[in-house]
Amino acid sequence: MPSSFAIEIDIDPVIVQLGPVALRWYSVAIMLGVIVGTALAARLATRRGIAPDHVYSAALWVVIAGIVGARLAHVLDRFDYYRASPGRILALYEGGLAIWGGLVAGALAGWVYARRTGLSFWRLADASTCGVLLGLAIGRVGSIVNGDVAGKVTSGFGFIYTNPNVAGLLPKPDYFNTPTQPYALYELLWDLAVFGVLLWLAPRLTLDGTLFLCGVALYSIGRFVLSFLRAEEPFLFGLQQAQVFALVAMVVAVYLYLYLRGRRGRLQRSESSPRPTPAGA
Repeated sequence: MPSSFAIEIDIDPVIVQLGPVALRWYSVAIMLGVIVGTALAARLATRRGIAPDHVYSAALWVVIAGIVGARLAHVLDRFDYYRASPGRILALYEGGLAIWGGLVAGALAGWVYARRTGLSFWRLADASTCGVLLGLAIGRVGSIVNGDVAGKVTSGFGFIYTNPNVAGLLPKPDYFNTPTQPYALYELLWDLAVFGVLLWLAPRLTLDGTLFLCGVALYSIGRFVLSFLRAEEPFLFGLQQAQVFALVAMVVAVYLYLYLRGRRGRLQRSESSPRPTPAGA
């Protein structure tokens, strides 16, 4: 159904084509998000006693692991499609990065790096959280151009993708030239909102790991709610893959916060308890 509130997006996802090599808006947005997010994380790391060089070194492994994890989660979510077209598994330029897979794999890579270098993982995670959220927001600009995460057909405000080179990237063929929910825009705005909240909370949270866990919980809430705007296949209990991951992430974040808070309480009690007087003193 036509919408008077729809914005037409007639942008070729390819910026320039040089033989078999193409520079795409999606790739540029992802790279820019990584660069800006890493630079911000390095700047914020000094406030938590971590040298910026550690952030840059960790970022290499986190980004590689994140891309692999994000692609793997996407392929598993649409396994039937990629089983029939295995050659498209490596076609990252088409979009198809499941952010939850990237966040989990990236966090594991950061944990391994922290363990190997003797850093506090929780401090490293806190220092990186704002940068990650800002990077995710920038990356969603590429998704707006690509249309790969377009939402359901709508009669209200939406995006209309009209460039023929986008048709094969849309989640469903009938989304072409049809108003769809601007899911990527909504997630971009949510990421920026969470980013702002975390910047405000950063100097106010003193327990290592709390800022990171707040970021996980807030991002998860947004992903769970916004995913109702997408027409993805059910993954578990009628929920989409992203929604299941969001629920699990929220539960884990709450559990880890209670664990860290309880551990700090035990340490404080241990330090404040009187020590026994040595015999014969």
